[in-house]
Amino acid sequence: IIVPPSPGVCSAFGLLCADIERHYIKTFSHPWDKSVLEGLNRTFDRMTEDAISTAVRWAGSSEVKPFIKRYVDLRYRRQSSELSISLSDGKVDETKLTALTEAFDAEHEKTYGHRLRGYPFEVHSLRLMATIPTRRPELARIGGSASSAVTNTSAQSTRKAYWGKKHGI
Repeated sequence: IIVPPSPGVCSAFGLLCADIERHYIKTFSHPWDKSVLEGLNRTFDRMTEDAISTAVRWAGSSEVKPFIKRYVDLRYRRQSSELSISLSDGKVDETKLTALTEAFDAEHEKTYGHRLRGYPFEVHSLRLMATIPTRRPELARIGGSASSAVTNTSAQSTRKAYWGKKHGI
């Protein structure tokens, strides 16, 4: 059995040390203009309340309050692919609407190599990510780097292993 010196999320230890995270998504098809503000804010408020109220259940403690990140999935009208644009905390107002418009155009240009200035776009869905950081245990280093730990013979040990019917396994 080889135990890696720095196990990742694909190990039981890595999984236990990973932050607790929940993702919420709500379809929200609407043109991207001032008329979107009220419904967008109301929907994000509900999603945030849901994330906070259920955090006790999925995190296992009443002392937790998740960190919330919000995203808006936008696309140019009549397109089939959306881009997720990060949204700052607080209510979305006309100033944030303008900033998100520019952020979407910039991300579209970065991703696809062009932007369609002045072309209407729409919201496809709203996303919310709620994260509760976990406390990570202090790990003792075997000595040196992770690669030296593998070749360091003083850190290695062996023992006999037995299998088969002769040994009851």
